[in-house]
Amino acid sequence: MPHSATTTYRQQQAELSAIMASLSELTSRQDAMSHVLDIVAMLNRLSAKVTDVLTLEDKVLFPRLLNHPDARVREAARRVQEEGGHLQPVFDDYFAIWSSPPAIVSRFPAFARETRMVLRRMQDRCRQEGEELFPLVDQAGLH
Repeated sequence: MPHSATTTYRQQQAELSAIMASLSELTSRQDAMSHVLDIVAMLNRLSAKVTDVLTLEDKVLFPRLLNHPDARVREAARRVQEEGGHLQPVFDDYFAIWSSPPAIVSRFPAFARETRMVLRRMQDRCRQEGEELFPLVDQAGLH
């Protein structure tokens, strides 16, 4: 199968999705409090992957797409950026609050709620890119 213009971005998102699923599963367990070190380790993996993905997309992909010759690609990129953008500062704030075991243990319900919110925002962006943006880019080509 030929290498599409979005293969690297799709692979990065698949890795991000796997980490998000693991974190979601860990925080949903009845015995989640006894796995707080695993949760923190997964948060650290998530932080590194979020930074990698968002940096790659926001600094490399989106500037190219916002100047793409195809107006449909430009519009889709603009829409994804408006609706799903600004995730890095949201994630950074979340991570600054919840990256330590004592913070998680002392306020677990708030941690679980904020984790679901952050994961949902990231999943929404990944879904929008995967269903709307990437197919257009693959069709039009990456310029």
